Amino acid sequence: MATSPEFLRLIGVKKTSDPWVFESVSLPGRAGNIRPIAYGGCSVAVAINAAGQTVKTEGRFVPYSVTGHFLGPASLDLHFTCHVQPLRDTRSFVTRHVVLKQETKKGPRSCLELTLDLVASPHSTKAAIDAATSRGRDPASVRTLLRYDPKPRLARQPPEELELPSDVLKRRVESGELDDMAVMLQNEIMDLWDAHFEQRVLPGSLISERAMGLLLKDSNQDRLPVQERTSGDWFRLYQKLPPGDGSDAYTAPEEPELPIAASIAHAAACGFALDGGLAPLPLATCKRLITDAAAASTIDFAVRFHTDYFDMNEWHVREMHTVTSGWSRTFSESLLWDRHGRLVASTSQQNVMTPAVEDEDGRPSKL
Repeated sequence: MATSPEFLRLIGVKKTSDPWVFESVSLPGRAGNIRPIAYGGCSVAVAINAAGQTVKTEGRFVPYSVTGHFLGPASLDLHFTCHVQPLRDTRSFVTRHVVLKQETKKGPRSCLELTLDLVASPHSTKAAIDAATSRGRDPASVRTLLRYDPKPRLARQPPEELELPSDVLKRRVESGELDDMAVMLQNEIMDLWDAHFEQRVLPGSLISERAMGLLLKDSNQDRLPVQERTSGDWFRLYQKLPPGDGSDAYTAPEEPELPIAASIAHAAACGFALDGGLAPLPLATCKRLITDAAAASTIDFAVRFHTDYFDMNEWHVREMHTVTSGWSRTFSESLLWDRHGRLVASTSQQNVMTPAVEDEDGRPSKL
């Protein structure tokens, strides 16, 4: 596994002479792509952090929505400059728009634009949560007319009883399903993700059974409509973050120069994690190899938080499905629950996906 900085340093930003411009502390990392470009989730997390740096810590504001567009691939060799614009500051809502740029030899290049929305949430402080719980109330039902959540389909076992992805790969090599080269490729693609998140494999998950598009294998889900075929996993962040019910600026002992509000830290970790998996998901779902696609890259996304407090150091289960594909684009979604079955967040992504070979003459696909 490649050496990677601690998560808060990887997504860390530092101030500049302009109070609305920040610079990334670390170079971005690569994950989920065989090309030498930065992982989109890394860009998203840096942008969330930069936006959060401009939100006053007075009161209790928590993220409820992150939307954006990838404007171009980000280089692994260049830092980000984060340009933040305030769009709204009221007693109830805060909105920030961020553009991430990299300074290239040809001038600045925009890589990502992102909008972060926050809502005032005085009832999600630790004191308020403890008070509601002591009265036998669900904290999410406070000042809420209706209360309901969907339930996961595949998560029938706790993560402690499930296999590590590395153990699954080892077993497949021993059985002859995969060769060492395929395992090396998957490890290289997932190196950054594995450096920061502990993961467990959900039995029956298509993206796991088919090794992210490296393996063609029959599944009991093949008889289902494409939209009902599900992939998923359990994961949690390694680096310890402050409890997600706090709003004050937090400084990790090992990163004293990189303060970050607790709610922003957990939202950034969630955004980092949920960007992964959806781009190649349609290939595994439809029993196609990753080499069948010339491109599988995210062009727009939305992350919505359905709780005002959560802890990415605890186990969460994610389930993913694809919705539609056509006109060189796919659209897929994922849901994230905590281990108690409470829905934490949802993600949707539109991705470019073109065939590796366009016609019978063998011409490569071009976008």
